[in-house]
Amino acid sequence: ASRRLLSSVCGVDLHPQAFRAGQCARTRLADLAVIIDCIDDRGRFELHVSRSYAACLTDWLEDAAR
Repeated sequence: ASRRLLSSVCGVDLHPQAFRAGQCARTRLADLAVIIDCIDDRGRFELHVSRSYAACLTDWLEDAAR
């Protein structure tokens, strides 16, 4: 579900064959500069954002997941 959610809101091709474990990319989510880091091929990601925007991104992701 995480791969599908992130794919719907960013310009990075997150298909498992295109974006594998160990890869990362810079993109924008909720008008924030974010680095998406693919942790494993099961669809786990780490999102890196400036500390001052972390709460904003968390809130945005929770809303988008609903």
